Amino acid sequence: MQLERLQAENAAEWGKRERLETEKLGLERDNKKLRAEVRDMQERLEKKGRPLSTTDTDVRQLQQDLADRNKELSDLRHSHGKLKKVLQDKSTELAHAVRRAEQYEAEVKRLRGRVEELKRELAVAEDEVDSASNNIRKLQRTNDELQEQVESLQVQVEHLHTRVRISSSSTLLSHRGQTLLGEEASDDDINEY
Repeated sequence: MQLERLQAENAAEWGKRERLETEKLGLERDNKKLRAEVRDMQERLEKKGRPLSTTDTDVRQLQQDLADRNKELSDLRHSHGKLKKVLQDKSTELAHAVRRAEQYEAEVKRLRGRVEELKRELAVAEDEVDSASNNIRKLQRTNDELQEQVESLQVQVEHLHTRVRISSSSTLLSHRGQTLLGEEASDDDINEY
């Protein structure tokens, strides 16, 4: 916006300058014309040798007009100088603004490139996170399955322990029964003798 404002001010200053240049040129032409008329009248007066009161009045009027035009021309030159300086200042300011705009544009381009790079890195990181999450889920399922197997095997081990206890108890009982029977038989055998 500042750049556009400066460009508009610059264009307005150029317009004023051109208008003043045109007026200056017009005044200079008028000055030359008036000077020529004054010289012409002075030559006619010199040829006639006698001054005419109306001619003197005309000459004085022309000289006054010439002085007025010269003053106006001087004022225009002064205004033109001021406008030229303002124009130069505005041009310098505009050049600085253009350089700043170019620097900002380069910075924006660099930042956009960095944003794109970060987006790519983010996409890669998200893919890695997704892959890691999938692996975690697979490992969790495998862990759950192994846990179920362990629990199942523990139940089987407990059943086997129970069977072994029952089996060893019954074997022990039967073995004891045989031993007791064998002892009774030996007691009987001893008694017989």
